Amino acid sequence: MKISVEDFFNSQSVTWGDQYQSQKAFKSRKTIALHFASRFQDGSKILDFGCGSGEIAEFLSHKNLQVTGCDANQKMLDLAKKRENQNFTCFQSSLPPFPLEPRQFDGIYSLSVFEYLDDPNIFFREFSRILKPGGTFLFTVPDMRDEFRIRETKQAKLARNPVVRVFLKFFQFLEKYLFTFGISLSKFREFPLIGRAFVQYEVFKFLNISKNRFSPSKWKQLGEDCGFDVESIPNSNGPLLTLVFINKVGS
Repeated sequence: MKISVEDFFNSQSVTWGDQYQSQKAFKSRKTIALHFASRFQDGSKILDFGCGSGEIAEFLSHKNLQVTGCDANQKMLDLAKKRENQNFTCFQSSLPPFPLEPRQFDGIYSLSVFEYLDDPNIFFREFSRILKPGGTFLFTVPDMRDEFRIRETKQAKLARNPVVRVFLKFFQFLEKYLFTFGISLSKFREFPLIGRAFVQYEVFKFLNISKNRFSPSKWKQLGEDCGFDVESIPNSNGPLLTLVFINKVGS
């Protein structure tokens, strides 16, 4: 099954915002964002890279931060723009350089985005450019030390099975067909049979585009190579790894 990151998030855009109410993993993003926000004074300038439909950016904009959102997906960004206010604006961009000034931001956060990027290094270097010296960059990626991620790796291998491939192609066709009518497959999640199949399809689809599944030490090395100091790597505490880089360029 071949699917692009754009196709994946186009299909997710219909129900993306709803997941902040129903999915534990999405709810935890606000907790991470709050911890991040506690590092800054009122009025600090923050970039939300991969802002999606804007829930987290809008949330932080009400914490007296000046938030700029950036996302590559236009459907997601259209939703985010509906949330804009005097402390939150957003723009569309997929690759650096971004239309942003050097040393513009006090902080940058990016939640569950870097696993999808073709070349994380070019984004690290761009963030080093637009962050102030000593600025903070926080991001989350899959923690490959966690048992859940180990199981995902096994599932990814299963997707190569010919029978599984037929299943995936059928659901991919069905998803595209329904999407032309503005219907998301997730609407059928509660149906006993198709619901279970849909969940498995979503897992395979996600694993197809989640390509940057590095060890913590690998992420640390990439950051250091691009001009960051790296705060201590936390012990494994679930499927997400939260990393904090400090910009040392010009400091």
